[in-house]
Amino acid sequence: MQYRWLRRSRALMLAMATAFAAASAAATQPAQTQQDPEQIACRQHFDASAIRVLTQPLRETLDLSLDTATLTALEGKAASQRVLGRTTASLRNSSSLRTIEKKLPSGRSCLLPEVTVAIAYEPTVVFVGKEYPAGSCEFGKILEHEQRHVAEHRRHLAALALLLQQDLREFFTTTALVFDLPSYSRRIFQTGIQDVIRSRFNAMSADARARQLEIDSTEEIARLSDLRRLCGQQETTTGPKS
Repeated sequence: MQYRWLRRSRALMLAMATAFAAASAAATQPAQTQQDPEQIACRQHFDASAIRVLTQPLRETLDLSLDTATLTALEGKAASQRVLGRTTASLRNSSSLRTIEKKLPSGRSCLLPEVTVAIAYEPTVVFVGKEYPAGSCEFGKILEHEQRHVAEHRRHLAALALLLQQDLREFFTTTALVFDLPSYSRRIFQTGIQDVIRSRFNAMSADARARQLEIDSTEEIARLSDLRRLCGQQETTTGPKS
């Protein structure tokens, strides 16, 4: 009896997998989609403006609890390359999907997606070595440098949102919107959304890193390494910033 149940379960799972594979194939065959009259008719109702990418405001927090030795270790630098400040930011995303279903004469369904993706650098934390108290000249110089990293994160977030929105709209312009089994459409759409997000994030990550490294140029590190000169003081703790 147990053996028969296992056989039926496997048969059911195979049938479901086959149906899902067929639905997935239909969603990834643009040539067939373009020739399908119902796909063409359904696509005429698709509203690209229903696919939106929003950015969450970047609000950095200031952390003065760590000394420069700890910041240097966190950056993986040698003690001779003492880090005076540090900015960390985590790029995150969330998405919501809603579909409007229209029954077609053939019995299939036209599914019109409404997608909202939110992206954010959260949390964003600016560290300044606790040797430099808030309000001091040294603190101001270090913080000014770190704010350039924060500004670059804001610029990158805006550029990413624009390109990601274009990518998602293009995805839904070319993927199938008509399904024999509407229950599978949501899974197909969600998988496609995550694939597009992952691809765009990866495509822009190298540029984001390069721009952050440009801020920590050799010239900038040399400039910050002489806080005594920058602040016009006789004695202060000095060291490179990265």
